[in-house]
Amino acid sequence: MPVIVVDHEIVLRPPGFVDATRLFGVIDKNRDHLNEWLTWVEMTLSADDIVAKFDSWTSQELAESSFHFIIEYQGELVGVVKSDRLNERENLAELGYWLASDMMGRGIMTRSCRSLIQWLFVERSVNRIESSAARPNVRSRAIPERLGFTLEGYLRDCTLVHGKFYDTAVCSLLASEYCESSI
Repeated sequence: MPVIVVDHEIVLRPPGFVDATRLFGVIDKNRDHLNEWLTWVEMTLSADDIVAKFDSWTSQELAESSFHFIIEYQGELVGVVKSDRLNERENLAELGYWLASDMMGRGIMTRSCRSLIQWLFVERSVNRIESSAARPNVRSRAIPERLGFTLEGYLRDCTLVHGKFYDTAVCSLLASEYCESSI
């Protein structure tokens, strides 16, 4: 898996087992922030849980069905950006991401996603990239909007978070719409 240099501040790189403790620290410090919309956070209780995730991610990456990247901002681990559901038959990928709360508002996630999108279209020849988020998760939905994705609609009561169902906003960007200079 490649290292993607986003710009002079941001690098996307494959996670390594040496990152488990640092990544857990970021998750633990941001537990309330992340747990609002990411249900896996409450089940992540130690660095060992991160190691188990890395094992799963490695299997998915070997099958080329998913790619996870650590986001480093000025050398500090601040989040994760990923592509899931990557498959040749449907030729699509699903974009996912999370970021430490104290790093929000600096354009880190928009720039990181922009670079991952470019990599998916150019290097992986993906035809369609999807992004979905619970309708009230405005911050998460803003990233694909900024990057030129088209809102396709809402899946009713599709996302279950902490015992409550939410509509899910689904948007996409097609290779035919992709223009490096526009995103």
